[in-house]
Amino acid sequence: MTRPAQLVLVVAAGVLTGLAGAVGGPVAAAGPAGVAPRADGGVDAGAPDAGPIADGGTARADALVSDGGTGYDLRYLDQQRALAFRIYESVVEVDAVVIPPPPYDPESPLVYDGGGTVVAPGVLLTSDDWLAPAAKIRVMRHDGVKVPAWRLAHDPRRHLVLLGFDPKTAPGLVTVAGVAKVPAPVNDAPAAQVVMPTTLIGQAPGIRLAAALRDGPELFLSGDAGNGVPAFDTAGRLVALARRPVPSRTRSAGIDGATIRAFLEAALAPAMARRAVAAPAPDGKKPAPAPKHGGRGP
Repeated sequence: MTRPAQLVLVVAAGVLTGLAGAVGGPVAAAGPAGVAPRADGGVDAGAPDAGPIADGGTARADALVSDGGTGYDLRYLDQQRALAFRIYESVVEVDAVVIPPPPYDPESPLVYDGGGTVVAPGVLLTSDDWLAPAAKIRVMRHDGVKVPAWRLAHDPRRHLVLLGFDPKTAPGLVTVAGVAKVPAPVNDAPAAQVVMPTTLIGQAPGIRLAAALRDGPELFLSGDAGNGVPAFDTAGRLVALARRPVPSRTRSAGIDGATIRAFLEAALAPAMARRAVAAPAPDGKKPAPAPKHGGRGP
């Protein structure tokens, strides 16, 4: 995953006829958090975590789900900056450390990176394929410091996993604004417009516009993304996750918001209950295996 140090907004050109990618140009680097109010009346960028999915210690996935609100108006630079910061506060890089088998040197592990979205204090959501062989999982804070993470829940049918981390070791992260369906296409376009982060660590948040296209039951996101990189609507709500690039690397297979919602309804509350007790022990022993939520998909 690239780690640009500037805010870049990539704008899909004209009427989208496929998922060949998005084009656009640079936008000025974002200023301090909270440079513009939330157009939908939600939490401003930089505001304390309002904990929309925690209620007396019990997570409620339905509190995350919202299909209303007007969102940020991306015609204006200050709104672009505000949305970039809001997304940046809820997304981190996740590293999967894989120990290679003999005859490779176990002291030189492979490291794969992806995206994790904060869905509750100390809980991240990401896709599962790339984490399967990981011997160790780490969260990369925005300042580049790595902190440990561990599996809390896994649904192999939906290809989703929840990871736990100690929120005290990664201050400043904010729970995602909500979970919503992929927005509908406008002006008879074949694909919907979504917003994806381009910067997970560094000094300035970055976002790009991407196309979300359905091909039968499958969802695809434009651009070379994968490994749980999230997509948002203009209100900052999570609407999809990229799973893996297709062979041409011009688009990525995605997981839609309805599937994410179903997973969170089944797994989030138990995962939050397990987070404190499932943390790796100081002696390095692994926690108990995460329960699987392999019920029928939405």
